[in-house]
Amino acid sequence: DQLPLALQNIVIAFDELKDQVRVALLTQLGDAARLQVQIHSCEQLRHQIDMHHDLIPDPTLATICSSLDAMVSDLEQAKEQSADHPDAPPINPVTTIRTGRRGRPRLEIDSDVLQTAMQFGGPTALSSVFGVSSRTVRRRALESGLSEPGEPVYVEFIDDDGVASRFYTSSTASQSTLSDDQLDATMLQILTHYPTLGRRMIDGQLRYLGIIVPRARIQGSY
Repeated sequence: DQLPLALQNIVIAFDELKDQVRVALLTQLGDAARLQVQIHSCEQLRHQIDMHHDLIPDPTLATICSSLDAMVSDLEQAKEQSADHPDAPPINPVTTIRTGRRGRPRLEIDSDVLQTAMQFGGPTALSSVFGVSSRTVRRRALESGLSEPGEPVYVEFIDDDGVASRFYTSSTASQSTLSDDQLDATMLQILTHYPTLGRRMIDGQLRYLGIIVPRARIQGSY
């Protein structure tokens, strides 16, 4: 049987939040302001769960609630962690793989972490987060199916007068072609069940549904 829409949205939001918290714990240690945003998102989701608890089977409810409590606890500890001397090496989403061939070793990036991180920045911004070049970030995103291969850097056209014009193209993933009315309807459906969700979590849910739109359109429809 198909799950009720409210329960579907809770599951989607929970999965999205787990990924966001995981990236925050890897990349934002000591950044109290940004970690507090994640804590607030956990509290918002917990509030939504409390409103619809009758729709969730008891074992699932217990698992989700305990996971949210653990995430909040980890985030609270991460807010203070940079002030302490670490007693263990930090978790690194980048793994060095030595193939035995000549040349530099291959740098692998955890695809789950990369997928979530790409919601907040492109290869150039993420290169400093992962400690690799932007080219490596872009390649791993392509290999993991997180972005589409780019067209040529430019296409050259020559008009009837023999004048050449170059049209530069973007290598970013194509955006959805939803009309404003369709986007408004989708946003309304999400906000009906989650009236307190912020724009970032809404953006994450839209991407989970395969809808990629500029932040400005989300803000205009919010």
